[in-house]
Amino acid sequence: MSNMRIPKFAWALALTAAACHLNEPAAPVVELSAAPRALFIAPNALELTGFMPSEIVSARMSTGVGPSVTWTSDDTTIVALASVDERSVKLTGRRTGQTTIRATAPDGSRAAATVLVTMTPPARFPIPPRAVATAGLMVEASTRADSTSGDPLDGPKGAVRYTTTATIRNIDSRERTIALDACPIWITVHGGGGWELQDVHYLLWDEMRTNSGCAEEPKRVTLAPGSRYTLSASVFAHELLAAGLASNYRYFFHAHVRFDTTQAVVTADSAVISYPTNVIATAANVSLGSRDTAAILNGAMTIANNGELKSHLEFGGCALRLLAFASSDRSGAPKWNSDARRPWEGSFGYACASILYTRDLDPGGSISFNFQSPLIEMMGDSLPDGRYYFSADLRFSNRPNLTVPAGSLDLALPRPPLPAERTADLMVYHASGVTVDGSSVLHAHATATLGYANSALVGFSNDCPIVIYAYRDRARRDSAPRSGVADWVQRTSCGTQETSVGMGRGETRSLDTSVPVRDILGASLPSGTYYFAIAIRAQTNRVFLSAGEAVLVR
Repeated sequence: MSNMRIPKFAWALALTAAACHLNEPAAPVVELSAAPRALFIAPNALELTGFMPSEIVSARMSTGVGPSVTWTSDDTTIVALASVDERSVKLTGRRTGQTTIRATAPDGSRAAATVLVTMTPPARFPIPPRAVATAGLMVEASTRADSTSGDPLDGPKGAVRYTTTATIRNIDSRERTIALDACPIWITVHGGGGWELQDVHYLLWDEMRTNSGCAEEPKRVTLAPGSRYTLSASVFAHELLAAGLASNYRYFFHAHVRFDTTQAVVTADSAVISYPTNVIATAANVSLGSRDTAAILNGAMTIANNGELKSHLEFGGCALRLLAFASSDRSGAPKWNSDARRPWEGSFGYACASILYTRDLDPGGSISFNFQSPLIEMMGDSLPDGRYYFSADLRFSNRPNLTVPAGSLDLALPRPPLPAERTADLMVYHASGVTVDGSSVLHAHATATLGYANSALVGFSNDCPIVIYAYRDRARRDSAPRSGVADWVQRTSCGTQETSVGMGRGETRSLDTSVPVRDILGASLPSGTYYFAIAIRAQTNRVFLSAGEAVLVR
């Protein structure tokens, strides 16, 4: 932290609470100075203490870095000087008091700064106000981020540029003329944190210590009451990262504005700074493979960095998902979402590791993501054989998703008849065959047994934990629900609310429902043999089971 520099005025200037109604601002009048060069020191006032005894200050030429400068201290018993580089010097306070340090360039340009040495530590790394009012002028600043297009004059393709704009506004009732030197604004970038029970912004990067010149010449600006003048400075994200800032953290911009003999420092917003995320999807596809005797669905997506800078990517453990659609335009809701897949057999589902991966992709570099699943976990007992059109969706934590077409597949999968018993999410579900009693009421019965945990809270649907489906054809029942709409359904609308029930290992919950035969046959279905299935709604699942057959008579 030895290179921290704190302008004394940063905590000495007070905000004004005065507000006034002004007429439409007049355009400022700019008067150019004849002086082609200027030398100045930043900061031009600072305070040293025994607590933090040394600081580094820099001198800067208006037309560029310029030659080395000569440093002197009016009283070396108060402030001693030690050269750091051709433009910077380290100050060390030797005793309390006030003196002036001076920088002189070979062409005779000179600049000075006042240094106060005290034994009372000032507020370290103070947070400047959003606005500073001084001498009838209000200074404010903001920072915006934008991406460059690749124009050689605009910066590398894909680069992220942060532009800080400061506004000097005349809040006085009189016209004001101010003098601006060749470097009227520069940026510092700070981290956030706490120190001595107060929030602070500690210095991490100072534009004053870079090798950039100043874009403007010294000038005088006349401001009518209410009018304003804007100044701006910018820095690229990759320049800050190259200077040692850590990627993907939030940093705070401060704008330093100089006019007349005043230097004002204001907070100018914050931003998360990282390498650009200028990547494109170069290829995505799906294919069928096999493992042992099982058909396997494979998905892959490759992305590449087509920018001129590194690209910083952040993604989770299940970054790539596949979506399957019934139409080539991939419109409407997908028929299948790989995030929702469940094991076809077994007691547990899938989960993504709660982990964040990071990758800095070099220009021209690429990275591939892959997905694999047994085809039965896509088709299950719900999707019919046919052609499906896939999209690959790659999710990031620090940039928008990339979603691209991934081809199509003709899928056909032999599947066993609908079973009467199935395991899903710790539970074993079993359906008994339906029965019809003497009063012509059809009864369906099922059980739900906790088989794969010592105890669990199991949610069952409030409105319809069990629903009956009737088919006139055995084959349609055996291929339900992919065989289409049943000839009769007990209920077609069930709410999403569930009641959680505590269950122990081996404990069984009975699920029953009944319906009069006349309600099933209604006015259109004939008497005859019907084949039944039930759907149990539990744990947000819909588990289909075969439920036998029965003869129904009007």
